[in-house]
Amino acid sequence: MHLSGLKHATGEAMFCDDIPRVEKELFMALVTSTRAHAKIISIDLSKALELPGVVDVITAEDIPGTNGTEDEKLLAVDEVLCVGQIICAVAAETDVQAKRAIEEIKITYEDLEPVIVTIEDAIKHNSFLCPEKKLEQGNIEEAFEKVDQIVEGEVHVGGQEHFYMETQRVLVIPKTEDNELDIYVSTQDPAHVQKTVSSTLNIPSNRITCHVKRVGGGFGGKVGKSAVFGAIAAVGAIKQTGPVVGGEW
Repeated sequence: MHLSGLKHATGEAMFCDDIPRVEKELFMALVTSTRAHAKIISIDLSKALELPGVVDVITAEDIPGTNGTEDEKLLAVDEVLCVGQIICAVAAETDVQAKRAIEEIKITYEDLEPVIVTIEDAIKHNSFLCPEKKLEQGNIEEAFEKVDQIVEGEVHVGGQEHFYMETQRVLVIPKTEDNELDIYVSTQDPAHVQKTVSSTLNIPSNRITCHVKRVGGGFGGKVGKSAVFGAIAAVGAIKQTGPVVGGEW
């Protein structure tokens, strides 16, 4: 039997989202792209900022350090690569207010060419995620010429969705003493979260402490993405505390 099985079944297990609300805690909701492979023409935050309870909207301009990598930005800049890419985040006094605010943020896009949405499109435009990999031994062409039977066809495999016991969650608590951060996060790789937050805020890693009691289902989905959410939440947290100047806020 799983060591925490009884706690999971009875509801005694405390996940990140079960942590009691801390003083002055804000809730964050993410604004994600509705377009794939498009240029961002404009982002209108005005209506969202006028809503009750909305405290701030965090964009790429608020990041004091590194905005992810060249291939994967924490917050989109100028263009989006896929549907669901994070563009900005709303911080509000309640989760309902934050979710209501993201619906009022208006983003204008301009589609970029070529539009590639299927495997066939990708093959046609020679668009691949990585170099083609082959496992070959001997003379392949000669073997196909002499073989008795050749079976040809196509196989299509859809995307796979894992049902997490807990969605991606993170709680970031800035500490005024020594300008440290306490991060409670559902992750399979707390060291990666620490490193990502460190580069995003441009502060030393030893000022960041990641707490992981348990992970509510991972399947590999809480290795890299949890660091993205942790970094964005950390930017929002220190922005409310004060701007980062020379590694301090």
